[in-house]
Order: sequence, then structure tokens, then C-alpha cells
Amino acid sequence: MCKHAVRAFSIMIFINAHLMKRLIVGVIDFSLYIPIVDTLNYLPEPVSLKYPVPMEMLPVNHGSGQSYGFIMYRTLVGNEAKEVTISKMKDHGVAMLNFAPIAKLTWFAKQSFLLPVVKDNSDQQVLDILVENCGRINYAKELESRKGILGEVLIDGIQHLSWKAYSMEFKYSFMTSIEGGGLWKRTPPPGNPGPALYKTSFIIKSHPQDTFADVTGWSKGVLFVNGVNVGRYWSVGPQKSLYIPAPLLRRGPNTLMIFEQHMPRTPQTITLHDLPNT
Repeated sequence: MCKHAVRAFSIMIFINAHLMKRLIVGVIDFSLYIPIVDTLNYLPEPVSLKYPVPMEMLPVNHGSGQSYGFIMYRTLVGNEAKEVTISKMKDHGVAMLNFAPIAKLTWFAKQSFLLPVVKDNSDQQVLDILVENCGRINYAKELESRKGILGEVLIDGIQHLSWKAYSMEFKYSFMTSIEGGGLWKRTPPPGNPGPALYKTSFIIKSHPQDTFADVTGWSKGVLFVNGVNVGRYWSVGPQKSLYIPAPLLRRGPNTLMIFEQHMPRTPQTITLHDLPNT
């Protein structure tokens, strides 16, 4: 009896999901973007460190540390520096030299990458390492898993000291501040501009309804709707669409922002469908 009741309830949910009206907007162009380095002005002052520490160890959020989001480590390296080695980090990341991406990073093994030769008159170059917290598990030895850089960072085999760390949680207050006051630029031509926020807007003329954002073609990042994080995406799949519930939308102007860590879609668009892309 219970088995039949569950079956009938499941069929009702399936039918209602397909009969429910949803919002169809179509293709939307991202006309503006802001590089990650230009978003740092909207964050609190960075934490000065002797050496990198996990995000949970930062003296932020009233001493409770950082639990989610991204953390960016910044330091200066000499022109003679050739190779960077990170003994341990979690989970994924991007290395940048003078704000240009030079390497993709992952937690699967010790990470090493070469620094390109810089031809300018500066004695030092800016090295940034952006690390993403991809989530946690709640069992076994990884129960207290830390995120960020968890070991030494070596420059040509020598431990490098003197760092600054930016806590990048992408809170609602941060997103709304940068939405209206950010130094937005026209969307760049095809290529790899490095980690950046992309912004667009669309208008809903009637009562808001649920919709699905098709993120096919984008590499890896996070989607925000009116300042609210609605989910992450990754080109490796399997997910191709992100669900946007009606309560996050409003009649009139709405804002979409994507934080893309690597390569944006070409052309830089997103599509709002009534059904997910499967």
C-alpha cells in the first residue's frame, strides 16, 4: 500500500513539473565584465601572512574564519624567479602573473608551473594564486578538510614568505555593491582574460516564473541572479543548466552575473529556457 502511494505521488510530481509554466527569455548577451583584480577594492583589507594558510584560519567573520567561496593569495617575486611549486592545495585554482593567467591548478597532486619571462623595468612581479573551495564531505579522515593552500609554496626550491590573502566569499552585500559601482568594461574580445565577473540584465514584464540557465560553453564558475548565488557550473559536466526559482526574480529589470575562472563562452551569452539542457 505504501509502495503504491509513493508511486502515485511520484507520478503527480512528474506531471506537475511538466505542466508548470516557466519563464522563457532566450539568449542574453553579457555586455560588461570586470577582471578579478578590479573587484578587490570592494573587499575588506587583505590579511598579511608570513606564509599561506587555509581559508578557515583567516581572522575574518569575527574570528570564525572563512567557510566557503574563494581565497586569493598575493605576493611579489623577483624577475629572476623561474618556477613555483605548491606542495598541497584544495581544491582548484588559477595562478596569475601581473594579473594574467599562467596556470590552472588542482588538488590531485603537487603543483608546479613555470613563470614566463617579463620584459619590463620592474624589479618585482605580482604573483596571485586564486583557490576555489569546491565543497566538503562529512565523514572519515576528510571530516575536517581545510581549503586553500595547505602546504609550502616554493620559488625555485626555496620557501617563499610574505603574502597577503583576500577572502572572497561573494556575499550578497559584495555582489550588490560591485553591481552598481564596479569599474565595468566592455566585454573583451575572444581569448582568456583570466578570472572575471561578467554582467548582463533582462526585463520581466509579467509575474516571475521558474527558469533554467543554460551555461553550456562556459568553463568553470558561479552564476548569480540579483546578487544571489544560484550554483556552480563546470564544462566537464554532467550538469549543463542551473535552476533559477521564481522568488529570486522580480518584475522589471533583473541582473545576471557570472564569475568565470578561466575561459568565457564565445560569444559571451547565456540562455534562459523553460526546461533544463539535458
